[in-house]
Amino acid sequence: MENIYPIHVDGKSFLIAAVFGGQTGLVNALVHRGADANTRGNDGMSPLNLASRKGFTDIVRILLDNGADIESKDHCGRTPLYNAVLCEHHDIVMLLIERGADVNTQHACRTDGASYLLIAAFCGHTDVVRALVSAGADVNLQRNNGFSPLSMASQEGHVDCVKLLIQHGAEVDTQQQWCYTTVLGRQERSH
Repeated sequence: MENIYPIHVDGKSFLIAAVFGGQTGLVNALVHRGADANTRGNDGMSPLNLASRKGFTDIVRILLDNGADIESKDHCGRTPLYNAVLCEHHDIVMLLIERGADVNTQHACRTDGASYLLIAAFCGHTDVVRALVSAGADVNLQRNNGFSPLSMASQEGHVDCVKLLIQHGAEVDTQQQWCYTTVLGRQERSH
């Protein structure tokens, strides 16, 4: 029988290559034959990190069912949840939360203390913001510079995110929340 475990092509195991190509059946076969669900490529990315980034929900599920580390980080510190949040893969965000991913992690990829919720709010990913706050993400968790999810959503003009964060208890009277009234005022003027 051929050894499918440690063989690497350009620093990628067969499992990582299968994940990269979105080959659900092959990923399933490889992990069921003993491929390490926590193997790493040269960039430190695990199969779960990659599947979360690329939006392969079924592959994420297979990897989690076969022991993949839900909090695995690549060389830059990106976790599977970080990748799913940034790329707006709502189904994967929900799956990772359901399986126990920490929704209040800071410094996931960056050294400025950005939380997953702050990233989702900054990007205007309303459904992801909703999923994170429903799972208990701290709506007032600030970056190292004092900016919160509300201030970032406000700065970028993401009115639906602003409203959602306020509905879930975001503080509107902190020093860094100066953008809030401008965004809502802009929306009110446009109607």
